[in-house]
Amino acid sequence: RSSDLLLLCGENGLVSALEQVFQHGFKSPRLFKNVFIWDFLEKAQAHFDLTFDQSGVVSEESWHARAKHFCQFLCSINNTSRNIGKDGKFQMLVCLGARDHLLHHWIALLADCPITAQMYEDTA
Repeated sequence: RSSDLLLLCGENGLVSALEQVFQHGFKSPRLFKNVFIWDFLEKAQAHFDLTFDQSGVVSEESWHARAKHFCQFLCSINNTSRNIGKDGKFQMLVCLGARDHLLHHWIALLADCPITAQMYEDTA
């Protein structure tokens, strides 16, 4: 168990690697304003929620289920009573996604999300 924890959350673990991936190409924040990966994830969640509200039924059922899982996990993490900050929330999402074998689906969803184009440089 401790080796799994190190692989996920250690100095060079999965969480750290994904932080570097998500930070690569992030558009420069405005003066004196930090933008966190969690901010991007919440904007993507809002986009998916809006998509659900507007379309009712999405043409690809697997996409719909994956997006719903993503939104449910973000909502659950945001509603925890723990005060872990945005970086801690990202770490929790990665760990839960890895545990439930959903992480690769979420990354694919985010890659296709229009919010990604808004928050990342074109070359990212």
